[in-house]
Amino acid sequence: RRPGLPGRAVPVILLGLGGVFVFVAVSLFLAVTWQALPLVVKAAMMVTFTVGVAVGATALSRRGLRGSAEAIWALVAALVALDLGAAHRSGLFGLDALSGRTMTTVVGTVLVALGLSVGIWARGTRICRCVAAEMTLMTGLLVVSVTQVWTGPGSAGLSQSIGVVGLVGVALLLRPRLREASYGALGLAVLTWANLAALGALNGATASSRATFWSGLDGWQLLVAAALAGAVTVSAAVPVEARTTAAGASLATLATLVLLPWDWSTLEVLLLTGVLLVLAAVLGLASRCWALAAGCLGSLGVAVAVGALLVSPAAWVLSFVDRHPVWASPVATRFQDGVGPSAWSVLALLVAAGVVVTAGLRLTGSRRGDVGSLAVVVAPGAFALAVATGLAGSRLPLWLVVAGFAGAAAVGAVGTMRDTGDLRLAGLLPAAEAAALALLAASRSDLVTGVLCTVLAVTAAVVFALSSRRSDDRLLPSLSASATVLLTGYAAAAWTLAANGDATIRAELLTGVACAFGLAAAYLAREPVSRLGVELSAGLVGVTAIATALPDEHTLALVLTVLGTAVVLLSVLEVDRIHIGWLGGIVLTASTLVRLDTGTAGGLGPEVYTLPAAALLIGAGAWRLSRDPRVSTWRVLGSGLTLALGPTVLLALPDPSSLRALLVGIGAAAALGVGVQQRWQAPFLVGTGVLGLLALRFLGPLAMDVLANPLGAWMLFGSFGAACLAAGILWEQSMRNILVATRYLAHLR
Repeated sequence: RRPGLPGRAVPVILLGLGGVFVFVAVSLFLAVTWQALPLVVKAAMMVTFTVGVAVGATALSRRGLRGSAEAIWALVAALVALDLGAAHRSGLFGLDALSGRTMTTVVGTVLVALGLSVGIWARGTRICRCVAAEMTLMTGLLVVSVTQVWTGPGSAGLSQSIGVVGLVGVALLLRPRLREASYGALGLAVLTWANLAALGALNGATASSRATFWSGLDGWQLLVAAALAGAVTVSAAVPVEARTTAAGASLATLATLVLLPWDWSTLEVLLLTGVLLVLAAVLGLASRCWALAAGCLGSLGVAVAVGALLVSPAAWVLSFVDRHPVWASPVATRFQDGVGPSAWSVLALLVAAGVVVTAGLRLTGSRRGDVGSLAVVVAPGAFALAVATGLAGSRLPLWLVVAGFAGAAAVGAVGTMRDTGDLRLAGLLPAAEAAALALLAASRSDLVTGVLCTVLAVTAAVVFALSSRRSDDRLLPSLSASATVLLTGYAAAAWTLAANGDATIRAELLTGVACAFGLAAAYLAREPVSRLGVELSAGLVGVTAIATALPDEHTLALVLTVLGTAVVLLSVLEVDRIHIGWLGGIVLTASTLVRLDTGTAGGLGPEVYTLPAAALLIGAGAWRLSRDPRVSTWRVLGSGLTLALGPTVLLALPDPSSLRALLVGIGAAAALGVGVQQRWQAPFLVGTGVLGLLALRFLGPLAMDVLANPLGAWMLFGSFGAACLAAGILWEQSMRNILVATRYLAHLR
């Protein structure tokens, strides 16, 4: 049976949509008709309507209609906030004498009181719990925290320090009766702590020098944040996961205090080396929660060390490439002056990283042979690459620098020959980079680079075809397959440069290479590891295409749309790749954001290429549903629907009365109808969301001329919202009656 829209979801959606429309109606009434009423009538109407809705919510709670009660209590909270804002603007009860910040605090306090009282009262009713009241309580706490703690007086760190303790106390008070709301208060305490730590980090990042930063104690917020996080680890009542996280936060803030202000120099590398050695000591001597936290931070430090090892030589070579003409430099050309951290400091950083890795392996109970294998396989190539980096940073002839990188590649390759396990991949990384940098530094001609990369790509493809027939070695086929994709992309970029093509053509070629290899990976490489290597390499080529298209926003939007469509299409067509659909959704969302920034310059909107891509995705999703009825409609239709409706509705929001808004509304209504007819969640909810967004747009000031009639739009929205609320309540009551009747029949003898 095809999984459809659950019956319980219908009243929830109707109640939510009805609440939104009633809120829109009240907002329009306050914006249009409110100004013409006397002050006494305003107060009476405000109090009467809000109290009436609250009475209805109370009755629904006592009758046990959970969904209806939740929706109406949420509407009560929204009305209370809206009424207080209207009273402040109109001068009711003398509220106009309060400042905007004070009034916002009052609104937050009232929401806290409302949510707390309703949440505690609801536990004694038939619904047992009111999530809307708890959300109102957390919203009020958030408003008070923002206005009084994060941005209030003393927000340079003092109020945040007090706020963390206060919010933790509130969470402890709420825990006996409102357990879920107490988690929200704890979350706000964590955000306040993060705000405190961010203030100290910002002071360090903007300091003129390290001496000024330390002598003025500008980073005291980091010390306080570290102390507060460390205090959490003392209590045995706190779960061990939370204590480990707090220990990691304490160590991270202390490390940040030591390393700021950041300046990639020899001193900075030595400080980072000291931090890694301290973390290694904590790994070996401290309790388990602190050791685990130090291990996580140490892993990050090791990653920074590896990144420095890989990025530094690439920076030297790329700088040399930028300053010299293609294939025209003599052999004895001086590479460049040495700047940045010295080679011996990088070596010290690598030693500290090795100590951290060794301590981590011992903590996890690894055997001594594993540590030895790591030292024999990975260390030689890494240290050889560091030495080559030192040569590149000195005023040495070009041939000597190239020889240094070539020697590092040879040393790394020899090291990986001693092991056949997973460490070969880690050992091949510095060797592969050294070889690539030697090639890049030696060849300064785009034409030669294009020819060379083409030959290498064909060679790698032949090696893959021959090595894939062997079943005893999986590393060589996967590496050759990945090299084929990367070298093909590199060759495409090089040939574009050789033909004097611009960045737009280069980005489009790279996009085509990435999509072609990504979609054909399942047919080119049958072995799972090789196939994954092809797909990851295609993804790297796609990222390069995005980076190439960055200067031109229109090209960037096109590239993101094509890449996102390819990823979603791969997830729909290949059963074992359905889990990567979220990645395609992220890329398509990024393309939508770029299109919002570019607008519709040139007279053509983004629908020129989004609608064909969306039609392709929706068609593929419909085909997948016909083959596999159990698959989720969100997985196979969600991206296509959002690509078809999302960009257009966002572009239509500035002018809700335009033809684009009408067409996207018709499309959303069609999606809603298909969802109801087929009982599909994705089109039902997407259509509902787009229609609701178009309705909310009428609150904007640009549409006020449409709403100028006091008996116009607000009555329409109010009537429709009331109808939705009534339908949702009746639906839930009917479902409850059916359940009661079923239970009665089941108990008959």
